[in-house]
Amino acid sequence: MQQELQGPDWNLLAYETHGKVIDARRGLRIHHIGEQDELIDTLGHFRESYHLAPGQCVVIRPDGYVGAFFHGKQSNDIENYLSRFAIGIKDEY
Repeated sequence: MQQELQGPDWNLLAYETHGKVIDARRGLRIHHIGEQDELIDTLGHFRESYHLAPGQCVVIRPDGYVGAFFHGKQSNDIENYLSRFAIGIKDEY
């Protein structure tokens, strides 16, 4: 997981959210973690490290520190938080 967080971008880690949380944008990498997702937390280390329940998300700043915690259904709150740091420009994919 540490390798996934390396680099100059912000990271949104979505734990067992079962679908898209927010739209993709420049400067933000979105990682879905769960049994059916791109990253699988088989031993529970990720969940234990961040104390997340299913459906929760954590924003990791580029310096590696936790920026904020959200529930995956709080997409407007996540959008507002990211826009304060100019991470609000959506890319067309």
